[in-house]
Amino acid sequence: MSKKFPLDEFDNLPTHGGRHRIRRTGADRIREFFRYMIMAGVVAGIGFFAFTWADSSNIFNGSVPKPTVAADVTKGYPITVLDATKTDGLAGKIGHKILDAGYTVVTADNAPDKASKSVIYYSNVDYKATAQALVAIVGKYPLKLSNAYTDAVTIVLGADYQK
Repeated sequence: MSKKFPLDEFDNLPTHGGRHRIRRTGADRIREFFRYMIMAGVVAGIGFFAFTWADSSNIFNGSVPKPTVAADVTKGYPITVLDATKTDGLAGKIGHKILDAGYTVVTADNAPDKASKSVIYYSNVDYKATAQALVAIVGKYPLKLSNAYTDAVTIVLGADYQK
C-alpha cells in the first residue's frame, strides 16, 4: 500500500480468508473427479431407464391400419424388350408403355436376328404370371418357357407385331 495517504476505514478491515484460498491436494482432486463421475452415471442411468420405459409403453391408443391394396408381385421382375423387326424406336416405345404400367424394363434394344413371330419368353415358371400380365400391354402373343434369355421376361417383337 501506498504510505502517502492517511489510513481510512477500509484499511482497518480484517484480512479475508476462506475455503477458496486453501490449496487443493491430489486427494481433493480425485474425490472431485469421482463425485462428478457418480453424478454423470446417475443422470445417464435415469435417462436410460426413462427412455426404456417410454419406448416400451404403448403411446398410441388406436390400431395400425392395414393396407387395403395388395402389392402386385408381378411387377418386380426385370423385363427385356427386343425388336426383331428392325423398326427404329419400336422397342423403346413398347418399353415405355411397359414402364408406364409399373414394370421394370432393364433393356429395350434391337434383337440380333430378325423374327417373323412375336413371342413373350419367361425364364422360370415363377415369372409366368408376369408374362401373362404383359399380354394385356403388348398384345396376344404366345408365351414360352425358355432359358435362352437371362432376364425374367423377354419380349421379342417379330414381323407380325401390330403397332
